[in-house]
Amino acid sequence: MVSGSPLTRFEPLAKIDTSRLKWQLRSCFGIGDAQLAEVKKALQSSKQDFANYNSESHQCRAVYEKEKSRMQAEYNNKMAVLHTKYKGDIHRIQLRLLGFVMKDHPALKLIAQESQQWKHLSFGGDDFGGFNGNSCLRSLQLPMLEVVCFEESEYCNGLSLPLETFGHAPNIRKLSLHSSLDQKVVAIFCKNWEKLTSLKCDLVENLEGFLSVLDRCTQLRHLTVVEEETVDLIPIPPLRISSLHSLKLVNSQPPPNKHDSMLESLLASLVLPNLIKLVLFHAGDIGQRSAVMPYSILRDFFRRSHYSLLTLTIRQISITDAELVALLVHVPCLQELSCEDPVDGPALITADFIQSLHSCQRNGLHHSIEPLVPKLHSLRLKVYKEEFDTYPLFSMVTSCWLPDDTGKVQLGTVCLKLVEVHLQGVVDQNTYELLGHFDRAGMQVVVKTDELLV
Repeated sequence: MVSGSPLTRFEPLAKIDTSRLKWQLRSCFGIGDAQLAEVKKALQSSKQDFANYNSESHQCRAVYEKEKSRMQAEYNNKMAVLHTKYKGDIHRIQLRLLGFVMKDHPALKLIAQESQQWKHLSFGGDDFGGFNGNSCLRSLQLPMLEVVCFEESEYCNGLSLPLETFGHAPNIRKLSLHSSLDQKVVAIFCKNWEKLTSLKCDLVENLEGFLSVLDRCTQLRHLTVVEEETVDLIPIPPLRISSLHSLKLVNSQPPPNKHDSMLESLLASLVLPNLIKLVLFHAGDIGQRSAVMPYSILRDFFRRSHYSLLTLTIRQISITDAELVALLVHVPCLQELSCEDPVDGPALITADFIQSLHSCQRNGLHHSIEPLVPKLHSLRLKVYKEEFDTYPLFSMVTSCWLPDDTGKVQLGTVCLKLVEVHLQGVVDQNTYELLGHFDRAGMQVVVKTDELLV
């Protein structure tokens, strides 16, 4: 019942002593005339009760519809005022709609009228924001649109993206899809590939076709690829993309598998001489095994590209500490390093790995007299092993804290400015106190843990 309505509930007339009646009905005596008359009277009262229930239900519905109409009119009025106020000045729009309640909504029609001014459009909800059920969304005019982002939704039930709307959007620069670049997608965005600066998409089966699209993206700066399948692949000659600055590879397949990884084959098929940011990330379910990225694939990719990588992120990828150190040798200009241990298997963030980052001490993983990453100023580590020795971390951070120029010149390295560590289990308070000294001195230090042991 709507709050504040004049509707009042009636008191039912039929009242039967059920337990007493049941006992008498099943006894050898049965029920007498008085009890029978009581039952008949109760049945008559019940008929009246049913009529009253029905009447009350209709009253509730009437009150609800009246309140709904009032709120709808108020909402439409507000939207009309907003539309008048900002008409011609709506450049960024985010639509998160439920198609079954937003079908051809009047407020949505008002918003769609300004589509010629839109520059940034992101949308989600069931059925991709109701695109398939809203005629006003299927006929948008998008001459100024530069950014398109489809937000993933669990309610789309495998429906294909409603991309036809964007066939007349010639100025798209950033495109984020939850689909592969099949022939339909390639055709719809045929006017945009040469202008794209950012692309996110799935990689399914046709690696050669995917690379042919990338070859058309002559201005592409940022690429995110999500692996959705593993298949048997034929080696493809490497494609050189000089414009690409940022590459993020997301593995969503549960290992192990009997086929080649699409991401492995993609890395083996790219030459990126100007790449400055690389992210390798396994996005499996909780408890799922981490993705395996063969060291030889990464090593050859690093060697082949000869780039000055500045940022490297490795999350939930099963490589050893020795392999990671060997890879870091190829990126002496690295400034930001983020590592996350695999949930299962050998740890990546070991005492030996941390010691290899020391500005002056050496160990079995790093023998060179030169620092491994002399330009490193930001380090983020997420450790899953509960028995983690924090002393090597403290020693390494101490060696890399060089606030004055003298130490930098002598050691040939820069000052570490940020350290962020995520630790599992119970951590002794001394860990915080040791690193807290650097935080007070000017370094940004963040230590996160499940529980602190005081």
